[in-house]
Amino acid sequence: MRDNGSMHNPNLPNMMPHPINFIIWNIRGGNNDAFSVNFREMIDTHKPSVVTLLETRMENHVSLLNDFPFIQMIEVPTEGQSGGMVILWKSDVVIVKDFVRRNQEIHANIDVRPLNISWLFSSIYASTKVANKNNLWSNIEGIYKHYKGLWLLGGDFNDTFCMDDKFGGRIINSRHSSRLWSTVNHCNLFDLGFKGYKYTRSNHRRKSNKLIMERLDIIFANDNWMSLFPKAMVVHLPKTHSDHSPLLLQLFPNNIFHNGKPFRLESICCRHPDFVNIVRTSWQTNDLPKAQQIFKEKIIPWKNDTFGDIFKKKKKILLARLDGIKNSPKYHTSSFLMNLETTLQHEYNALLKMEEDFWKLRSRISWCNEGDANTRFFHSMDTNRKRINSIMYFKDEEGNWITDAKSILEHTFNYFNNSYKTSKTISKMASFKNQKDSFKTNNLITLDNPMTKEEIRKAIFSFKPFKALCPDGIHPFFYQRYWNIMGDSVIKFCQDAFE
Repeated sequence: MRDNGSMHNPNLPNMMPHPINFIIWNIRGGNNDAFSVNFREMIDTHKPSVVTLLETRMENHVSLLNDFPFIQMIEVPTEGQSGGMVILWKSDVVIVKDFVRRNQEIHANIDVRPLNISWLFSSIYASTKVANKNNLWSNIEGIYKHYKGLWLLGGDFNDTFCMDDKFGGRIINSRHSSRLWSTVNHCNLFDLGFKGYKYTRSNHRRKSNKLIMERLDIIFANDNWMSLFPKAMVVHLPKTHSDHSPLLLQLFPNNIFHNGKPFRLESICCRHPDFVNIVRTSWQTNDLPKAQQIFKEKIIPWKNDTFGDIFKKKKKILLARLDGIKNSPKYHTSSFLMNLETTLQHEYNALLKMEEDFWKLRSRISWCNEGDANTRFFHSMDTNRKRINSIMYFKDEEGNWITDAKSILEHTFNYFNNSYKTSKTISKMASFKNQKDSFKTNNLITLDNPMTKEEIRKAIFSFKPFKALCPDGIHPFFYQRYWNIMGDSVIKFCQDAFE
């Protein structure tokens, strides 16, 4: 049965301590660089806590744990040149246990740590063979007979419910469709629906009389699960690698507040021949703060015009255009739209390749200048650093979860403000002059000497070039590389501070 409306549970928490997203994707093979680049981008964009990959064509999936930010997995090895399934998850958010796995299915209990809620999660990759598929439907009905708790089930069912779920090709097999309907109705499962383009699989045959598109990938849930998550949303993400669309399940969509990003100077800008001219025109003064402000005002529009916003172009423009093509009523018959879709997919993947250098420069490890071309390593380092440094939620002094970004900022400020202020009167410190007797004469002379230019220069060059950002959003490498231009302003700033 299909869901015709949302259900409301007054006991449902208004906010989640952590955004819980699921991704289910038939990848048509995971042993290739194209998959890795696209999957990495998908993880970074949607931050899933649990991912199910279908038709991996891999006998061993350990490499996925090594290459991507997941801690544990359950796998079903491939049979010959087809099949293969794996569930990957982040154990700091969910616990997956008590699992049963077969060639077409993985069933496991999922405990969501922040909510202290668990449910049965079934990942499905149905065979194209009728006998195997019938065994799968029987297994699902057997689970329903013995399990009455929260249940979420999704994957590639390799069958369509009705003709409305298919475009082109032969008419659907009514017997197969009826068998699938029978299982869904018997188990009281609801189709969670979707947002985005209807069809999840395409054969990519551009001639209109041979194009076949189908909705094979679906997520179901029982009424208990839906009552707990009435706002859960399934999104059909654009196809950028496989001929199947990834399914994104958001338990609490639009629940994340994004703050504006602070200024950051990426070292990739230094490679452009015009960059040094911007530095020179900004540092026509020895006033360091003023020069920094002029530089920021010049560099931000220049960077956007010269390099473009890679993320904005990739996520908001290309993906939006791909979605727009799919939603066009002329898509099925227009060779122009189909060719444009292919062109945009190629452009999207080219942009992902351009990002490889970007992740190297952001990894903040000292030997990124040594020529190591392992972009996967650099990206993993940066992703892991961001994951460790991120504060998604915490408990206040009374044990209540704080999840809203604005509330987190306010609570953090108040905590440190209260921690470091005092109502006590602090006595004046003893005069430094009265302590002269405890220092040797040579030490006193050294302390009284003004800072020299060479001392300041050595201090600046002692920093590792790509370590933590300065408060101005600029790495030490910038001051080191252009010392001949801005060195005098840095020296003056430091000497004035110690006068």
